[in-house]
Amino acid sequence: MPAFEGILFSTAPIVAVRDGDLQHDERLLPEMYAAFQGDGDLDLAIGSRKLAGGSAEGGLSPPRQWGSDLATRL
Repeated sequence: MPAFEGILFSTAPIVAVRDGDLQHDERLLPEMYAAFQGDGDLDLAIGSRKLAGGSAEGGLSPPRQWGSDLATRL
């Protein structure tokens, strides 16, 4: 099932969507959740290794890094 279908079926007020390759740091989810608690106008939180303080920590193989860099340029 695509992520958006799961979101549509959920009754949860907040959902998290992550890739299945375990490269997202789940320890950041509480911080992202807390942002929603402090800002009633917030609709979306996005994590990115391309932001200040973000990194892939060498977790990408050379072919995946090449593909990621290509997708970013596109």
